[in-house]
Amino acid sequence: MSLQLTIPDSVVNHLRVPNQQVEPELRKQLAVALYSKAMISFDAARELADLDCWAFGELVNEKELASRCSRFDSSGEILYRCSE
Repeated sequence: MSLQLTIPDSVVNHLRVPNQQVEPELRKQLAVALYSKAMISFDAARELADLDCWAFGELVNEKELASRCSRFDSSGEILYRCSE
Protein backbone atom coordinates (compact mmCIF):
# COMPACT_ATOMS: atom_id res chain seq x y z
CA MET A 1 0.00 0.00 0.00
CA SER A 2 1.22 3.47 -0.78
CA LEU A 3 -0.21 6.79 0.32
CA GLN A 4 -0.03 10.16 -1.37
CA LEU A 5 -0.64 13.37 0.58
CA THR A 6 -1.70 16.59 -1.07
CA ILE A 7 -0.41 19.74 0.56
CA PRO A 8 -2.20 22.91 -0.51
CA ASP A 9 -0.15 25.43 -2.48
CA SER A 10 -0.98 28.03 0.16
CA VAL A 11 0.93 25.94 2.70
CA VAL A 12 3.79 25.00 0.37
CA ASN A 13 4.29 28.66 -0.52
CA HIS A 14 4.86 29.48 3.15
CA LEU A 15 7.54 26.85 3.70
CA ARG A 16 10.95 28.31 4.43
CA VAL A 17 12.67 25.75 2.24
CA PRO A 18 13.98 26.11 -1.33
CA ASN A 19 11.56 24.60 -3.87
CA GLN A 20 13.89 21.74 -4.84
CA GLN A 21 14.20 20.71 -1.18
CA VAL A 22 10.50 20.75 -0.24
CA GLU A 23 9.73 17.06 -0.77
CA PRO A 24 12.94 15.67 0.77
CA GLU A 25 12.63 18.01 3.76
CA LEU A 26 8.97 17.13 4.35
CA ARG A 27 9.82 13.41 4.15
CA LYS A 28 12.56 13.88 6.77
CA GLN A 29 10.31 15.89 9.07
CA LEU A 30 7.49 13.35 8.79
CA ALA A 31 9.89 10.47 9.42
CA VAL A 32 11.29 12.12 12.56
CA ALA A 33 7.81 12.98 13.84
CA LEU A 34 6.45 9.45 13.34
CA TYR A 35 9.58 7.86 14.81
CA SER A 36 9.58 10.16 17.86
CA LYS A 37 6.00 9.09 18.62
CA ALA A 38 6.96 5.40 18.17
CA MET A 39 4.49 5.11 15.30
CA ILE A 40 7.14 3.60 12.99
CA SER A 41 10.43 1.80 13.49
CA PHE A 42 13.84 3.34 12.98
CA ASP A 43 14.29 1.42 9.72
CA ALA A 44 10.88 2.49 8.39
CA ALA A 45 11.59 6.11 9.35
CA ARG A 46 15.00 6.16 7.68
CA GLU A 47 13.43 4.63 4.56
CA LEU A 48 10.73 7.32 4.53
CA ALA A 49 13.42 9.99 4.97
CA ASP A 50 15.48 8.34 2.21
CA LEU A 51 18.55 8.32 4.48
CA ASP A 52 21.00 5.64 5.53
CA CYS A 53 21.15 4.49 9.14
CA TRP A 54 23.98 6.88 10.00
CA ALA A 55 22.35 9.97 8.47
CA PHE A 56 18.95 9.32 10.02
CA GLY A 57 20.54 8.67 13.42
CA GLU A 58 22.32 12.01 13.15
CA LEU A 59 19.05 13.71 12.18
CA VAL A 60 17.33 12.22 15.24
CA ASN A 61 20.21 13.40 17.44
CA GLU A 62 20.09 16.90 15.92
CA LYS A 63 16.43 17.12 16.87
CA GLU A 64 17.44 16.15 20.43
CA LEU A 65 14.77 13.49 20.57
CA ALA A 66 14.78 10.71 23.10
CA SER A 67 16.04 8.13 20.66
CA ARG A 68 15.58 4.41 21.09
CA CYS A 69 18.98 4.05 19.44
CA SER A 70 22.35 3.81 21.07
CA ARG A 71 25.49 5.03 19.35
CA PHE A 72 28.68 3.07 19.82
CA ASP A 73 32.20 3.97 18.77
CA SER A 74 33.87 0.80 17.57
CA SER A 75 37.42 1.28 16.26
CA GLY A 76 36.68 4.85 15.26
CA GLU A 77 33.51 3.83 13.43
CA ILE A 78 30.16 5.05 14.67
CA LEU A 79 27.43 2.43 14.64
CA TYR A 80 23.79 2.48 15.65
CA ARG A 81 21.92 -0.25 17.49
CA CYS A 82 18.21 0.29 17.84
CA SER A 83 15.49 -1.26 19.88
CA GLU A 84 12.08 -1.32 18.32
